[in-house]
Amino acid sequence: MSKIAKIFFLVIILAGAGILILRTGVVNFVAPEEEVEQLPATSVLFVGDMMFDRSIRTIGEKEGYSYLLSCIKDVLIEQTIVVGNLEGPITSNRSVSVGSKVGSAPNFQFTFSPKITDALLLNNVGYVNLGNNHILNFGWSGLEQTRNYLDKAGIKYFGEPQKDNATTSSIAYIELPQRKIALIGYNEFWKPVASSTVRQIQDNKAEDNYVVVYTHWGQEYASSSPAEQNLAHEFIDAGADVIIGSHPHVVQEIEVYRDKYIFYSLGNFIFDQWFNEGVMSGLIVKLTFDDQFKDPVVEELAVRLNKDGRTCLQD
Repeated sequence: MSKIAKIFFLVIILAGAGILILRTGVVNFVAPEEEVEQLPATSVLFVGDMMFDRSIRTIGEKEGYSYLLSCIKDVLIEQTIVVGNLEGPITSNRSVSVGSKVGSAPNFQFTFSPKITDALLLNNVGYVNLGNNHILNFGWSGLEQTRNYLDKAGIKYFGEPQKDNATTSSIAYIELPQRKIALIGYNEFWKPVASSTVRQIQDNKAEDNYVVVYTHWGQEYASSSPAEQNLAHEFIDAGADVIIGSHPHVVQEIEVYRDKYIFYSLGNFIFDQWFNEGVMSGLIVKLTFDDQFKDPVVEELAVRLNKDGRTCLQD
């Protein structure tokens, strides 16, 4: 066998192991394609209203609060982070809504067990909106307890009402490798001043942050939100990249304005409203960013709230 033939034979054998190219007698080694590490995409999930009192509390105390998310856990934990609306305070107070008469005042006065923070963490819910009409159900002391429990668990929050300046609310940031996501709350039910939210949007866009405005607004159980459209457009005009709505307890219309998505209401995510299909159906919004962290791919996932307390993907 000639010297050249021996070299050629060697290259064929090694090429099968992922080794490539003979040039002027030099063999260049290249790693097999399957060994190249692929970085995971950055994906953020937004969910709607989460309420852990009344019948949900009863189920959670019996089955464990993680049971409520047990059939959707795989979806939640495979994301970078999950953001949702915490529809009430976390306190050590005794529940007054468990067993209360439907429609009575106690039936709408919520407090959540401190145990829920473990369930949230186990299911990758790392950011919650506090800007809603139930967060002060147990007063300012209830809000203070909520902050303390969330801080202890390492769960970040935004949209909280400010006792000394009710026109502003806190902002939370999701730190991505090359960019921040600013989570700005707008609560229609707590002395809202839209110009303050507009300023927060503009300030964050000036820093090249990706801006999410998470709103609590609109009419309960209505399928559309025409009264909020002008305000939504104002937020987009100011620089908001996406608007995520909560409060109506049903999924409302989705609008694309100036190439930006407006989800007027995601509906319920964890709740014990089981009286019709509208309130038992919710929406999840998934934003997936590429390595440039610019405009993400936007996806929608439908969920169903079952009467056993669990929230699951719809078939």
